[in-house]
Amino acid sequence: MSTSNTLWTRLGSAVALLLAAGAAMAADGPPGLTGLALGWFDQDAVGINLLWLDQGSDAGAGETWSVRLEHRFGGDLAWQPWPWLTARPWLSAEVTGHWGVWAGGGGVVDLRADHLVASVSLGAGLYSRGHGKDLGYPLEFRSGLEAGWVFDNGWRVTGGYYHLSNSEIRPDHNPGENSLLLYLHVPGLLER
Repeated sequence: MSTSNTLWTRLGSAVALLLAAGAAMAADGPPGLTGLALGWFDQDAVGINLLWLDQGSDAGAGETWSVRLEHRFGGDLAWQPWPWLTARPWLSAEVTGHWGVWAGGGGVVDLRADHLVASVSLGAGLYSRGHGKDLGYPLEFRSGLEAGWVFDNGWRVTGGYYHLSNSEIRPDHNPGENSLLLYLHVPGLLER
C-alpha cells in the first residue's frame, strides 16, 4: 500500500473515531457548532512567532483566499467542573483559491466569559496543494487561536489565526503557512 493510501486510511479511521465520540457526547453539554469561514491563506501581514505559531521564512509565497467548513461536536470531551470551559472534537475541510485542499480533525477548548469566547485548537489532516504552496508532506498539523462574540441565541462571530505545518516530519522542507479567518458558527445545525 502506498504512503498516500496509508495516510488516507489512517485519516479515515481518525474521522470515524471523532464522529463516534461526537455522537456519544451530543446528549450532554452544549450543542454542536457548524461554522463557515472566509479567510486569507498563507498571509504574511500578521505574524505571531509564539510557541508553535511560527511565521516561517517564505510566508506569503502562496497567498490566496480560502473557504473553510467546520463542525464542532456538541457535548464535552471531559468532565468539566466549570461552565466557562468546554472541550470538544471538530472536523474541518478547507479549499484555497489555488485549489489546495486540507481536511482533518482534532480538538478545541473554548473559554467563555459571558458573551466573549476564546478558543485554542489542535488537529491533523491531509493537504493537497492543488496549484498552490507545497507544504512538504501530505500530513499537516493545524493549530489555532480564535476570539469572538457569542450572541444570546448561541450564534458566534469569531476571528482566528491558524498555522498549518508538517511539524518537521520532512525536516528538509517544512515551510508552513499562516491563515487569518472570519467565522460564523451556528449552534445545533446538524443536530436538528
